[in-house]
Amino acid sequence: FFSRQAYVRGAVLAPLLLLAISINRVAADSTVTVKPVRYCSSTGWFGICTGHSYPWGNFWESAGVSSNDQDKIFMAYLATPPSSSAVKNIVFLTSGQQGSSGGADENNVVSGYKTGWSWNTKLNGQKSLSLDGRSLAVRFKDDNGADFSPSDTVFVTAANSMFNHMMWTSTKDKFLTAYANFLGSHVSSWSNVEKIYFAGTSRGGCLVSRLAKKLMDDSSVNVANAKFMVHIVDGVCKYSQNEYGTTSDTIDNPNSPNSAFKNYKARKTDISAQVATAANKRNMCMRHVVGGEEVTNLALGVRAFTHNTCSSSAGCTLTDSNGEEYYKQTWHDIEHIDFGRNYDFDHVTVDNFLDHYQNACKPKFEPPPPPTPTNTPTPRPKVIYERLPAERLASP
Repeated sequence: FFSRQAYVRGAVLAPLLLLAISINRVAADSTVTVKPVRYCSSTGWFGICTGHSYPWGNFWESAGVSSNDQDKIFMAYLATPPSSSAVKNIVFLTSGQQGSSGGADENNVVSGYKTGWSWNTKLNGQKSLSLDGRSLAVRFKDDNGADFSPSDTVFVTAANSMFNHMMWTSTKDKFLTAYANFLGSHVSSWSNVEKIYFAGTSRGGCLVSRLAKKLMDDSSVNVANAKFMVHIVDGVCKYSQNEYGTTSDTIDNPNSPNSAFKNYKARKTDISAQVATAANKRNMCMRHVVGGEEVTNLALGVRAFTHNTCSSSAGCTLTDSNGEEYYKQTWHDIEHIDFGRNYDFDHVTVDNFLDHYQNACKPKFEPPPPPTPTNTPTPRPKVIYERLPAERLASP
């Protein structure tokens, strides 16, 4: 049916076609509608703002977050959220801090936003933007539709969470309350939630780590049925506030050469105390990739956190009471900004997290297969042989 030349052409082109399809699938951007938490929705004389709208609800306002901070928080749904009665899963991803005061608009490999995503929101409370198809936000949703279906999952990605490093402890607590209440508004009951997936870079990594801890530790929130998956890129918490248990003590990055000009290290925290109870450890699957570069380059000591005994070049793994992994950390010789923005390292971030979900988190949380039934052989009926009368007569 085919000539030899056609066969050869097909043999050569087919793998290239499959590769092109694969690349196109990964690189396909996703269009979302981005909205600020608060914006000026009406003006009066001289363009002075006379009213504000809150597209995401009043959760930040009610928690006491300042108006200025609310104006700088931008988020989007990756899919239309289902009704609260249908929600079983929550996915929340976030970029890191956007500049010293939260006014920048940088790209991010986790949230998917591209550089220049912000706009003047005065009388303009939403904008259609495309998320990078190589990002964790887009790929996690596209690759895991069987586990996180849009019919039962809330997908949120934040361009700027405003969970900034220099804020007071009390201010950060207000943000945590606001984000927890915002996510909780999508469910009829926290007890119905089965899976929670959080991911963030830098300060966003600190936010999702603390948010998971808040939900797990808060007695008023019943997430006992929820399995948590938390993926962090060089998560930065403020050690002078003991944020997420971080301290002034450090561990040098064992996979980075130390010198007077380059010294990557991370702030110690005891992860086993942050994922505190045995039940929480059994319900947690956490992955952290750490570099430890000084973030500000001004010797201010702003660095990622590390588990307090994780000094091996191979990283470390913590296990729960069932012997299952609940925290895994690896060290990488990557600059802090590149970690969160450069897709040249997405094999360490995006690919790594997708693999970790499939090969660590999913097997840990999947119900065990039903026992294989054993085929018990049917006992043979007992046969009693009795001689017939003629046989009895013939016997000696």
